[in-house]
Amino acid sequence: VCSSDLDRMPHADEAPLLSREVPSGVPRLASWWWRALLAGGTIGMIPLVAVLWHFGDVPIGALADAAWPGLTRWIGSLLSPLGWVLVVALLGAWCASTRRQREAADAWNAIACMATGWALCGALDLIGLMARLTVPAERAARWSHCAPSAACAVTVALATWAWGHRSSLRWPLTVAAFMVMAADVADGVAFASDAVAGAWIGFAAA
Repeated sequence: VCSSDLDRMPHADEAPLLSREVPSGVPRLASWWWRALLAGGTIGMIPLVAVLWHFGDVPIGALADAAWPGLTRWIGSLLSPLGWVLVVALLGAWCASTRRQREAADAWNAIACMATGWALCGALDLIGLMARLTVPAERAARWSHCAPSAACAVTVALATWAWGHRSSLRWPLTVAAFMVMAADVADGVAFASDAVAGAWIGFAAA
């Protein structure tokens, strides 16, 4: 490239801030505005989950018990985070055995996203357990449902991964993630705050 061409090329610090684009193949979180979105969304989720936890969990759970008795139990198998990971792992192993290296790498990438969300939920569950063991007995009930849903985290992480890697799976996995969130609450497996917190943890992990 001649020097005149270099002189005509815009420098990074001269480009408008909002018009900067991430090169193809680079994760979206490498851009400043995706990081800002994730950070801002995380900060905004804290008061939302706190309000749900304090005011909404019990009424929403009672409403689900009254309105949807057993309605979502037929998708109970979808509430197993281990099941989702195993299915993707089997698909990845099959792709690797058939020499579909790109698809196999994508599957392991998805498993990493799902496992990260699951591990984060487990860490927060452990914090809640330690709190229940240390706070006075009369306050232990306040921590009784401080447990983000691992199933919501795993399915949302997989759906978020699909939006960046597999366009054909975007909407099916997104619908499945919402179904898992609804079933988690409707079947009494998790409170609304746990489902929302788990979903955001899965999104952040992916």
